Amino acid sequence: MRAGIELESMEQLLMTNKRRILINEQEVTSHQALESACGKYGARVFAKPRVSDVVSIQSSGINDMQYSYSLRAHFDFVVTDEESFPLFAVEFDGESHNNDVRTIARDSVKNAICEYFDLPLLRVDEAFLERVGNFVILG
Repeated sequence: MRAGIELESMEQLLMTNKRRILINEQEVTSHQALESACGKYGARVFAKPRVSDVVSIQSSGINDMQYSYSLRAHFDFVVTDEESFPLFAVEFDGESHNNDVRTIARDSVKNAICEYFDLPLLRVDEAFLERVGNFVILG
């Protein structure tokens, strides 16, 4: 009986330490639109992959700041081919991406990294989530 109580407590503790991967409604809607569109072509969608898990930064020639950023930052989504090789990344840009100096600076670093590695980066905002008939524009 005691082991059952301890197991229950451990499960509760683990649940309280978990975080949602897609944290807002725009990310959920974006993910659904991308999944729907990609599924038709055999492509896959990954949510929140770390930049350094998408591009090979080891001995790549990027500068120290970009290297460090790549280890800490993530893409909102990465669309890959059937074999999980990246085709392009997607970033959902809320209002802070237009008026917060730190966010703009981070976006600039991410843009430079994507350009360096020839990884197309699609920056979308709320307008891409509008519905046209049965479709979301992003899809």
